[in-house]
Amino acid sequence: NDALQEICFEVMAIGVTSVYDLVNLPEKQYGTHKCNTPIKILPMSLFNVNIKVFRENIDSNYVNNVLINYTGNHHLRGSFLICLYEEFKTIMYEQIQNDFIDYFEKDEYNLFISSFIYELGSLFTGSSLTILSSWSMTSSEIKDIKLDVDINNSNLGLTTENVYVTKLLCTNNEHKLFDSYMILDKFHAHNLLKKCFENRACQIKVVF
Repeated sequence: NDALQEICFEVMAIGVTSVYDLVNLPEKQYGTHKCNTPIKILPMSLFNVNIKVFRENIDSNYVNNVLINYTGNHHLRGSFLICLYEEFKTIMYEQIQNDFIDYFEKDEYNLFISSFIYELGSLFTGSSLTILSSWSMTSSEIKDIKLDVDINNSNLGLTTENVYVTKLLCTNNEHKLFDSYMILDKFHAHNLLKKCFENRACQIKVVF
């Protein structure tokens, strides 16, 4: 369980940082310098929990949800769920207004924000899968991205009812920005650990 959480934490931390670097946090709220890291809280993990229990414990204050399914070689498959708080969506809205005011009509901003959130999900997952591939020596790619999914009924493509979930909170100066979840069913969690251990063992042999 500790090894799985460490892998998921490293994978998602890269994704969180990529999104965090893309969005311009306003100086009036966050000062002229961003914090060194947007990750203030250690990852929280649920091991071997029923998917229904996981869904029941998801925060109800999210304003947008992005579900990204990915797949790779050697039977590796999983999902990322990125959930935005109102604070983060407001920052994006203001950034779009400031940067693209000459290109969009005001009534088009909501559509553009939806597109922007979609791209954030793609950026998060692309960065995360790069690290995941280095851990497991397994190339992975995005399978599909869904916006504003109903978390209670979203199709995660799971093979088992029990899942391994790691949650990472992105925050800054006491404001919650977004939460990210890495979701694996038992079969693919086992395969991920197996590939990672095999990879590390090969690296040790090379060193010696």
